Amino acid sequence: MAGPLPRRQLNAARVIDKTLGAVSADFPRLFLFTYVLSTVPLFLASWALNALAAPLVVPIYRGSGAFPLQVTLLTINAMAGLAGWAGSGAVTFAALSHFKGERAGFAQCMLAGARFYLPLLAFAAILHLVVLLGFALLIVPGAFAATVMVAAGPAIVAERANLKNAFQRAAFLSRDNRWAILAVIVAYMLLNAAAGFASNSVSGAIVAGAGDDYSIGLIISVGVTVSVFSTIVQMFRTAGIAAVYHELRAIKDNPMEDELGQVFD
Repeated sequence: MAGPLPRRQLNAARVIDKTLGAVSADFPRLFLFTYVLSTVPLFLASWALNALAAPLVVPIYRGSGAFPLQVTLLTINAMAGLAGWAGSGAVTFAALSHFKGERAGFAQCMLAGARFYLPLLAFAAILHLVVLLGFALLIVPGAFAATVMVAAGPAIVAERANLKNAFQRAAFLSRDNRWAILAVIVAYMLLNAAAGFASNSVSGAIVAGAGDDYSIGLIISVGVTVSVFSTIVQMFRTAGIAAVYHELRAIKDNPMEDELGQVFD
């Protein structure tokens, strides 16, 4: 008597391929969704938090040196980064629609972005807190937490799950596939590093070309450059997480091929 069929595992290369397919198929809209709902709120939050923290940051710098200042600024930027995650609902919705062979309407995507903004903000805050605590203890717990929790965001959008159910769902879906999820996260980190290097190189070239002319035009040029690279990275991150979630559902929920289109309805 034949034994049970081997359990299908998440394939990181397939996830990356699906991510590239979703982004290439709908790049202008995904870029717009990300820019409007994630990048702009992120930059506004970063500006506001830095402005509010300035009275605290300057004494820290003067009294304790550069390291506490760096920690303070990293904390501020991490808090501002939550706004980037919160606005990911539109891209998640569009990507999941693409994976099931459909193209969601512009209004549908924007509505999803608005509808799930606060739940995704809460999800991002919890995710960042748990991962940062994990990395503060040891690197391994932080990485493990990321693999367990990362699919909760798409679960909020696709299944309209509350936070508790979304994290439980993510833990269930990620079980037995966390090494593959970690490989996807590492690929994203490499993309983030490459984009950061490219952004700094282009911005540096713009500043160097301006010489001593520190005009408003220069500031705008650098700001636009940084925001474009930031948007691209966030867009790929969101589409990639949606691809992870879609693949995990296909593996764990095991829907028939002709039922895949109904999974996210």
